[in-house]
Amino acid sequence: MTMNKTHGHSRGSNGKATKEYNAWHNMIQRCENPNRPGYQWWGGRGISVCKSWHKFENFFADMGECPKGLTLERIDNENGYKPDNCKWATPHEQNANMRPLSCGPNKQKWFYGHGPNGEMVIDDNQTVVAKIFNLTRPHISRCLSKQRKQHKGWTFILIDLTDKTVCDECAVFERVSGCANHPGSLLRERGCSK
Repeated sequence: MTMNKTHGHSRGSNGKATKEYNAWHNMIQRCENPNRPGYQWWGGRGISVCKSWHKFENFFADMGECPKGLTLERIDNENGYKPDNCKWATPHEQNANMRPLSCGPNKQKWFYGHGPNGEMVIDDNQTVVAKIFNLTRPHISRCLSKQRKQHKGWTFILIDLTDKTVCDECAVFERVSGCANHPGSLLRERGCSK
């Protein structure tokens, strides 16, 4: 890949690359350089950069200047870097959109949560559960990876959907609507009819 340095962003007036150029360069490296630390979380799992964004000028034309305090983010972490999947985001938005530690190669795993006041939830989306119950998603993730015992009185465990100690009908979950205090959809386990 040839880097075109005529756009003035690879070396700004202070002699350093601009924030936009650094974001572009790091994006390319994460997705295309297998020697880059962390490559396995981007290029190694199939995250790619769209063809037009291999040229910095095209990336900059689509994304524009990076507002102060923001960084490049993929809206859908399972899709690559392209105009309709990227935005400049705050650290808070980045943290909420981070792939959790319980994440598998393609999707999050189902988990069970039990709250200090008897609340119970079964879901596969830590961010949604954190928002509904005023929790912190990274702490839920650490509980699920056994790096932490509980978070705000909640305990969390991963659900093994391959466990055959229950009949297939019991292992099926159904999505139900939340209540007024906990909007959104949650899951509950269907009871066994046998």
